[in-house]
Amino acid sequence: MEHYIRESQSKHSVQAAPTQTGAGTIYLVKTPTLGVWDIYTPQNYIYVGDHMLREVRAGSLMLARILVYSSIYLALGAAIVAISTMFISNYPLVWYLPLIPFAGSFLIYNLNRLTDMDEDIINVYDRAQFSKRFGKVLLYLAGPLYAACLFLAYQRNIYTLAIALMPLLIALLYSIARLKKFLFLKNVLVAMAWGCSALLVAAYFTNLNIVLVCLYIFFSLQFLINVIIFDIKDARGDKYQGINSLPLKLGIAKTKEACLLIFIPLLIVWVLLLSSTIRAIILLPFLIYTATFVLAAGDKRPWWYYGVFVDGEFFTILLALLLWWAAWQI
Repeated sequence: MEHYIRESQSKHSVQAAPTQTGAGTIYLVKTPTLGVWDIYTPQNYIYVGDHMLREVRAGSLMLARILVYSSIYLALGAAIVAISTMFISNYPLVWYLPLIPFAGSFLIYNLNRLTDMDEDIINVYDRAQFSKRFGKVLLYLAGPLYAACLFLAYQRNIYTLAIALMPLLIALLYSIARLKKFLFLKNVLVAMAWGCSALLVAAYFTNLNIVLVCLYIFFSLQFLINVIIFDIKDARGDKYQGINSLPLKLGIAKTKEACLLIFIPLLIVWVLLLSSTIRAIILLPFLIYTATFVLAAGDKRPWWYYGVFVDGEFFTILLALLLWWAAWQI
């Protein structure tokens, strides 16, 4: 590997620096033409001339990067799940209820960014550098916010507190206990944690009816698809760190087919919801959006495809909610 690096540096003015990670040495490579970094390991070394480097940036889009890398963007999605659950279940909007999954996701994902730094250096180098610089500051903000939300949950009832704590417990199993190394188990754990945003509403109003059960299953299944698709982006780092994933075992094409199979029960649950309440119609754009990003997923997509486009799925629900509200105002 060092031979190819030295040869490229002399012929192409390539900058390259070995970086130590928990799994060994990786090589950060930058060219004067692209002005971007890519990552190579001794296991996947290639000739690193300008023409063979894959670009890892997609324009400046600084604000988008900050929202995505800080996990604020993703945490807003968890809040939208709680809002839409209250709406579809025909419960009044409780202002702080969406804040609980927002704070939980904000804390959990920033914690995960720090524990998964070695994988991120390979998969999303810019995000790893962002977490290295701001990760602890974000945790200092997220911790007190989450603690305040737990206090509000406890003030309501013990059930709300238990559900508010569940995603954190799952995250500890995922990141600290390293259950993420087990094939498919990590996907199921994350999906279950996201479904808790719907269960939170049931706990708050102490009423677990068929609509709320269906919403829990619906959001868990949908996010199961999301995290499996994200494994396509993370395949290189997962392979280097010895983490099993469906794209590594099945390949990208069969992984997408597996996601489309999961889409079938997802549709069935949505039909059951729709038969119970017309308000479930707001989830239709969400379903179309999900099918779209599954079909278009690939390992050559730029950072914003997964970080902005795929994780932007829940904003289709928010848009549908606003359109519903606007229609009733006419």
